[in-house]
Amino acid sequence: MQEEYIGYIDNEETNFQTYTKRLKRKGILLKCRNGNISKEQVVEWLVQNEIKCFLVDYRLKPEFSYEGTDLLFYLRRILPDLPCIILTNYTEDSLKDNLVEDYLIFDRAILDKIGTDFDTFIESLKKCIQVFNQRMQLRIRRYEQLCILKKEAELNEKEYEEFLSHFNLLKSYGYIDDIPTELLDSEVENKIDRLLESVDKLLQEKKG
Repeated sequence: MQEEYIGYIDNEETNFQTYTKRLKRKGILLKCRNGNISKEQVVEWLVQNEIKCFLVDYRLKPEFSYEGTDLLFYLRRILPDLPCIILTNYTEDSLKDNLVEDYLIFDRAILDKIGTDFDTFIESLKKCIQVFNQRMQLRIRRYEQLCILKKEAELNEKEYEEFLSHFNLLKSYGYIDDIPTELLDSEVENKIDRLLESVDKLLQEKKG
């Protein structure tokens, strides 16, 4: 059975070990990270560790150069399929800010609770993993459709960008291998041809 990880970033690591043990007993593998790393490094860490759900502390400063909500907005653009949850000691402030949907905000104390509340939270995390996996399956199917179009030389420029976007994410998470060489070679040749055509057209316009 493939191991599936949830990520957690906080401005301190005091309870990392405790949380990791608690969640493991519930069948969830937790990878934790703290320290002053850039948003780009966070993305790299998430992908390298194949994180399928991400817990973000609401207050990351001053240890980080950004807050949890800033990171969440950034990740939505780079990793749109990754479910992200805000954990906070300031639940009321988080809700008043109206920066994140209410259902994505949990009181950080949930990680220390026992009983029904904690079990419900665990089920939410497992559901997030299921959502991620389902989104990846949809992405794989779309990528396969684009591969067929690519082989038939029927991709337009927008579809080719979509093709590469799907490839980059799916390969990062280990769902697919490298793009077959023939798919890239033909596209490179087409791009060179289009570039040469543009240059020829520009030269003809100048001569005219």
